[in-house]
Amino acid sequence: MFSSTRALCVLIFLYFVALKCKGEGYKPLPNCTYVECPQYSVIHSEKEFEIRSYKDAVWVSSPNISESSYLGGFGGAKFLEAYFGGKNVEHVKIEKTLPAFLDVFPAPIYVQNTTYIVNYYVPKKYQNNVPTPLSPQVKPVKLPKHKYTAVRRFSGLDGDGTIAEQLDTLKKSLQGTPYQRATAVNQFTVAIYYNLYESDSVAEILLSFD
Repeated sequence: MFSSTRALCVLIFLYFVALKCKGEGYKPLPNCTYVECPQYSVIHSEKEFEIRSYKDAVWVSSPNISESSYLGGFGGAKFLEAYFGGKNVEHVKIEKTLPAFLDVFPAPIYVQNTTYIVNYYVPKKYQNNVPTPLSPQVKPVKLPKHKYTAVRRFSGLDGDGTIAEQLDTLKKSLQGTPYQRATAVNQFTVAIYYNLYESDSVAEILLSFD
């Protein structure tokens, strides 16, 4: 027979398994324990999606990149990497942050000349005194532009097909919910947390709405 202590351990284990199976929401990514990430509040959480409200903050944006693939669109990151590396008026080397936000519009991908913009979050220590970019290609911007964001997390960022599939899944999961209006927007964002070329990359699809 089980001892009372062992029985209690089994009950606790089953409780947490049940929580996982019910999909009580996304846990913070390990990266954000050692790399600064933007702050947000979770408004609602389900197995297939999460609704967040991001805190207003200063980010820096790349120029518009016109490409037919997100890999090409992510080329705008080189401007932001140079800025974080010290190419600013103050010659400050800025600590790396996560994730990289890749704005994509119009929303359907596989469209010729899709527009992409890369955004990097500015660390909290510089929020009130953002280093001035040397390049006119780098612009400080206030984000978010909308009150709420619907989010779907996935792993294995291996191509435009993955993004299209995950975007479609997120939109379907929002149908019939109070957040269905997020599916009408003509723009979405890919949040990239790991190396862009790793097979186990963790990423999120974001649909922002009011």
